[in-house]
Amino acid sequence: MDDVWFGGMTRNPWNYKEGSSGSSAGSASATSAGLVAFAIGTETWGSIVSPSTVCGTTGLRPTYGRVSRTGAMALAWSMDKIGPICRTVEDCALVFNAIYGPDGKDQTLYDFPFNYNPKISLSGLRIGYLKNDFDSVKTDRENNDSSFAVLRRLGAKLIPVALPALPISDFLLFSALKRVPLLTN
Repeated sequence: MDDVWFGGMTRNPWNYKEGSSGSSAGSASATSAGLVAFAIGTETWGSIVSPSTVCGTTGLRPTYGRVSRTGAMALAWSMDKIGPICRTVEDCALVFNAIYGPDGKDQTLYDFPFNYNPKISLSGLRIGYLKNDFDSVKTDRENNDSSFAVLRRLGAKLIPVALPALPISDFLLFSALKRVPLLTN
């Protein structure tokens, strides 16, 4: 569970007092420390992106149906994804190019091409971001602001977006979750 394994913790190579987060903690930590050139992570809910954020690696959580899950332990078949954890975006593109697409076994895959051009201009590119989520950040806000500034400087147009409200109220969702039995020791 997360970065806790066999009674210990997968450490963040940049700060040994902290863990490296998520079930792909070892993949991100080993890649960040330079122990491996890249690693493969699995994600149901944040287990590629969270360790990558904490360890300073680049994680690619592909769209569902892009990389085969054959041989992977499924936690939620409709949400599980497999993707690369690397030190750079270019490395993620190389690894993703090698692992995406049909394998003849996982029937949920889409056969679409992958086109990556590192020289493409961001000028005129529209990038949507969840305005309410970014506005509500209380810590590390300067990281978000500097990321937005870089994107604008590169010519991207940032478009604030909002997700539609769920058809179920938060109260009903919380009430339903309270009735789900939890496994305990």
